[in-house]
Amino acid sequence: MDKSTAETIVKVYAILLWIAAFFVALGALGFLFMSSFMGGAFGGAFTMMAPAVSQGMMGQALVGGTLVGIGMALMLVLLAAIAVAYALIGRGLWLREPWARTGALVVAVISLLSFPFGTILGAFGIWLFGFEPAVKGLFGKTAAKKKR
Repeated sequence: MDKSTAETIVKVYAILLWIAAFFVALGALGFLFMSSFMGGAFGGAFTMMAPAVSQGMMGQALVGGTLVGIGMALMLVLLAAIAVAYALIGRGLWLREPWARTGALVVAVISLLSFPFGTILGAFGIWLFGFEPAVKGLFGKTAAKKKR
């Protein structure tokens, strides 16, 4: 593969990461709305049941609801962190930062779990950033010096 083709493929991969970051952020936003809706629905149901439920059951319901809320908050933070990581790695690839190649390899390995499209893109990313000499040359220390 020649240098101009490698540059083009890396930029396309960066754009794919930006698109993935957008959809993960959109999913996080949907998760936020879903969790607030579920919290309101379950909280209202527990409040309506309060006269008919014993004190011990109400305490268990509050603890369970708190644990579910904490779990949903942690999932929201994880999705937001993934979206930010995808966007930053995409920017690094676009600018050919030396650290971005390693980040793209990590993202490619993780995306292998997302069958079927993530598996295909992950395998392609591992080959592209791990084994393709023209792409390795784009992110080397000499490439970073030439860029400045």
